[in-house]
Amino acid sequence: MSVSPSSIWSSNFFILLFLILFYFIRKSKGYLHINVHFILASFILCICRLAVPVEFSFTKTIFFTKILPYFTDFIYGPHHLYGVQFTFGQVFIFIWALGSLLKFWRHIRTYQKFRRWKKLSAPYDMDFLSPVLNRLDKENILSPRITFFQIPAKIEPFCSGIRHPAIFLPQSVYTQDELYYIIRHEIAHLSRHDLILKAVVETICIIYWWNPLVYWLRNDIFHFIELSADRDVSKNLDSVQIVDYTECLLKCAKECIPFTSYLQAGISESSAEFIKLRFSILLRDKSNETGRINQIENSLVILLTLVVFFSSIFLVFNATNPNRPADFSPTMFSIGRDDVYAIITPMGYDVYVNGQKAHTLKQLPDSLDGLIPIYNSISEVSK
Repeated sequence: MSVSPSSIWSSNFFILLFLILFYFIRKSKGYLHINVHFILASFILCICRLAVPVEFSFTKTIFFTKILPYFTDFIYGPHHLYGVQFTFGQVFIFIWALGSLLKFWRHIRTYQKFRRWKKLSAPYDMDFLSPVLNRLDKENILSPRITFFQIPAKIEPFCSGIRHPAIFLPQSVYTQDELYYIIRHEIAHLSRHDLILKAVVETICIIYWWNPLVYWLRNDIFHFIELSADRDVSKNLDSVQIVDYTECLLKCAKECIPFTSYLQAGISESSAEFIKLRFSILLRDKSNETGRINQIENSLVILLTLVVFFSSIFLVFNATNPNRPADFSPTMFSIGRDDVYAIITPMGYDVYVNGQKAHTLKQLPDSLDGLIPIYNSISEVSK
């Protein structure tokens, strides 16, 4: 099991393929009837694969000998500037590490500001909130560990805290019925540990800050976190209560400013397109949710996810062709013939016999210096 440039970009390729295919699923009419928990689970698998882009011992390598060798020669081949030898791969790794450190420092500053802001928040007026909490307690929804704080009126309600969960609410902005729906929504986030998931996703964004793919994936995961919380709230509501819930969501979106942070999970969303999607899912006809068509759609989503996920595990793309002559031993070969040469690679030296890769040496012995030709790239061999 190892991590290599091939395994990293191969994993990114398969996740990109999944997102492209899912884009067409999203455009289908039956999309609204797909279980949002299945979709969220699919995106979680994708983010897990990006987090662990390893190549296993059983992974099969697919070789592209026509295009990738020239690309890898350009990235890993030696270049010179003002007498300094370098590779673009080394430059990219340096920029990658520097960008990750800067993004991590930015998140540390955000965390420090959030903690200072949280300490300045006042306790919520529990006299006004007591009827709502009693109602939630009778439904066995409310956790005694949750505390409530007051925030400025224009900030959207949100929850925060993993060890010490808290819900932040504006004072005297919402009715008790609206507070009931808001608190139920935030409790759904806390009970499903969405804050941990958001923190993991943000960690992936710190690592892959240069890849626009992870931001696309992050936005979709955050959206489906909200859809999944909506589903948990609405599953026991009747049609009238669902309409009231959607009106509460609309009020939050119109009158409040979203407080977007990986440290919290809110209730509203500034995107009009996403609000429309939430309302379409909440107000859809639930009478056919378990129908055969919906089961087929859910099964297709699961199948698509599993195919792409396991393809990223069992397949990896590479630029070198390792086919050896049939009569060649991988541990013994003769040196000094005209058809033997070596190519410098990031892993060391690839030794070729009769145009086929025979062995990789981390360090070329001094005894071979001058005995066989050594090239900087595979393209130099044909010159």
